[in-house]
Amino acid sequence: MKIQKGIWTAEVVNYIRNPQLLARTEQEYKKKEAEQAAQSKKLEAAKKQQADKTSQLADANKQLAQQKKNEQALIQRINTENKTLGKLKTDLEKSEDEKQKAARQKLVDSKMAELKKLTGEKDAISNAIKSTSKKVATLTAQLKAAQDAFKKESAAFEAAKKSLAAYKKTLDRVRKEQAAKKTKYAETEDRLVFYVHPAPLVLSLKSPAEVSLTQGKTVQVKIELARKDKVTGMAAVSLTVPPGVKGITAAPVMVAPDQKTAVVTINAAADATKGKHQFCTVRGSIMHDSHQLHVDVPLTITVP
Repeated sequence: MKIQKGIWTAEVVNYIRNPQLLARTEQEYKKKEAEQAAQSKKLEAAKKQQADKTSQLADANKQLAQQKKNEQALIQRINTENKTLGKLKTDLEKSEDEKQKAARQKLVDSKMAELKKLTGEKDAISNAIKSTSKKVATLTAQLKAAQDAFKKESAAFEAAKKSLAAYKKTLDRVRKEQAAKKTKYAETEDRLVFYVHPAPLVLSLKSPAEVSLTQGKTVQVKIELARKDKVTGMAAVSLTVPPGVKGITAAPVMVAPDQKTAVVTINAAADATKGKHQFCTVRGSIMHDSHQLHVDVPLTITVP
């Protein structure tokens, strides 16, 4: 649209074309920040779980190694004591009188009691080794699960991080486009002449023009965009709702120059305003001749 005018006074004001778009974009960015923060906490919890299981497994393996060492020491001692017992029995058989036989029998009985005690200790430590071995196997499986969980949470965190970084670019662009600009509202001494041209962007609904949306649910609306007069560049598709309607939102959808369709996901909060809202619009925005152009198509949203 061109304006021919004769100007003699002008008032300069700050003007923001679409403050609702900026507010929605900032709200979505805060949501993604919260998602990344939540994912960061999950990652830290998974990291701690992995560290705890690693430490527990190391302690269990150390305990098992010490138990096996103690078992080997007992086995060696039992073997030595068995040899001593054999010699004592031989001496007992060679006893020359009853007094000597009684004394040597006492030594044999003492050694046998000692061997019985050592054998009991060996059996106890063998059972402990079996128990610790089971513990090691359990902790090994738990560590593997913790490592898998850490990898999963790491991947989810990186995805959330990339998503936030990408949306930050969208937010920066919207902030730049919607920055307050000084605009002249001029008085003219004769007249204003307007030249109206066909819109370079045509927006049409490929979904029903009236949708029903239950509180706490979402619905998708498909949009077709047609660029005219060799207009190129990124387009944005957003949702506007009438004043007084709360809880019905949709994140802006960016449409690349080579794309002709977009899907807008409309969300209804748990406390979304009920009723038949007839003055909602799906808005397409695109730069044309250094101006931000908006094209709206009506959409009725009913919240039962």
